Amino acid sequence: MQTSARDLYRQQSRFTDPGKYARDFDRLPAHPSRLAAIVQGLIIPPYVGILQLHNTAYADIVDAAFGYRYVDTLLDEVMRLQSAPLHEARPPRLRLGVNCRNFAVLLVSLLRHQGLPARVRIGFERYLDGPIHFEHRIAEYWDEKQGRWLLADAYVDPTLHASLQRQFDPLDLTPADFSCAGAVWLAARRGAIDAERYGDSPADKGLAPIRYALLHDFDALNGFEVCGNDAWGALIEKPQEQLDDCDWRFLDRVAELCVDVDSAFARLRRLHAQSAYGKQVRKQAAALGLLN
Repeated sequence: MQTSARDLYRQQSRFTDPGKYARDFDRLPAHPSRLAAIVQGLIIPPYVGILQLHNTAYADIVDAAFGYRYVDTLLDEVMRLQSAPLHEARPPRLRLGVNCRNFAVLLVSLLRHQGLPARVRIGFERYLDGPIHFEHRIAEYWDEKQGRWLLADAYVDPTLHASLQRQFDPLDLTPADFSCAGAVWLAARRGAIDAERYGDSPADKGLAPIRYALLHDFDALNGFEVCGNDAWGALIEKPQEQLDDCDWRFLDRVAELCVDVDSAFARLRRLHAQSAYGKQVRKQAAALGLLN
């Protein structure tokens, strides 16, 4: 892999920048597993028990999580619940209930602050015991000793892991555990998998949500770790029956580049910068003041 790619993924984006919490990050350990544990001590998946404790609904927690676009605003809410040092695990009732994207972005932020190349990846999991393989957002970081990227899902904390009764390492996921969206898109296009077994929910499955995940993975790899409900380019929500030949070719190309990020890094960056889709994402980012 070219050094320039690793250097990019060491840099914070506006989404992952800890802002005023950078000094707090300085005091944290550098080991990825310990950083994942810190994440799990601050935020929590919306378990049934947590929902009952706070007398709220799953949808309410997920909707609120979309408001934490940036790590610093996420941590503002964490500290509002309990203003303890970040390395001190909160009791479950004082952890912030969020979705998988928040776990991924916070872990990536911590890893990058420690100088480790890290990036958010969007794809589909095979371990959460749902009726389909759900779209999921996790972290990926470079392990220098092993010379490879590791897929890490801090969302699966020890409590959730035990409940799944499944043998897998959440901090070193294999292709049998998780597939990035590009691989799923290409396999579905070849007819190697049934696209109807993949989606955002049992009511939203097939190539349309796979396309949504693919374009968000494309965005994240280019420094735009957007929220799950952000649709910044027209192609991401275009009705499936309205896709034309140019759309299909573009999506296939995006998938190919996202599958082989490291060797295709320059082409991946260029396509996002020059394509109509990427330009729309950048226009929205500029409107929000996210570009220099």
